[in-house]
Amino acid sequence: MHAPGRHPAGLELAAGRLRALSIDRLLSRLDSRYDLLVCGSRAVLPRQQTMRALIDWSFALCTPTEQLMWARLSVFADGFNLDAAEDVCADAQIPASAVFSTLEGLVDKSILSMRRGEARVRYRLPETLREYGAERLEQMGERVAVHRRARDRCARLVEGLASDWFSSRQADLLRTLRLEHGNIRAALNFCLSEADASAMGLGSGRASPAARRRLDRTRHGFAGDRQERGG
Repeated sequence: MHAPGRHPAGLELAAGRLRALSIDRLLSRLDSRYDLLVCGSRAVLPRQQTMRALIDWSFALCTPTEQLMWARLSVFADGFNLDAAEDVCADAQIPASAVFSTLEGLVDKSILSMRRGEARVRYRLPETLREYGAERLEQMGERVAVHRRARDRCARLVEGLASDWFSSRQADLLRTLRLEHGNIRAALNFCLSEADASAMGLGSGRASPAARRRLDRTRHGFAGDRQERGG
């Protein structure tokens, strides 16, 4: 079961719904996660009566820098590490030197989850909070700019994977590809949904000819998948 964003407060609210809904019924309604978690208990504070209000409250508790970081991190569909956050989110408003401490603040507030791997820590924004962050990013007028940064990062990543693929590092590169698969697909999706982004794409002039051919095949295959799904 994918709980609403796997967010601790969301889990508490969802658990309360089990008094009136079966697990199967709860699962069938998770697409309406904000409306589903309306609580009528008098013991619950007004700010905790809906998931939306709860997330609004959590957002308000963040510093302005954390709020901006939360919104920008919404472009990562499949988790990220510190280097990726610095590449995509750092600028004059969030200096690279402040990225780590800002991520720590979001972890402390249970906005980000954190998993320690063999070599690096990987962060994840739960899906419900990612959707909320995407809304905020749109409101801030930064959606296209930040998605372009994420696209450019994926282009550099894929170019590096392609150039070193036939080497002794192939096993490590495959692990990286698996970790970043969702982010690469999200970047391709952005390229297909934005006219100028599609022209640049992940197969832009920054990539080697061999990498560009691989990226073009991947992009065309992804476009075919979208057409079959009617997307």
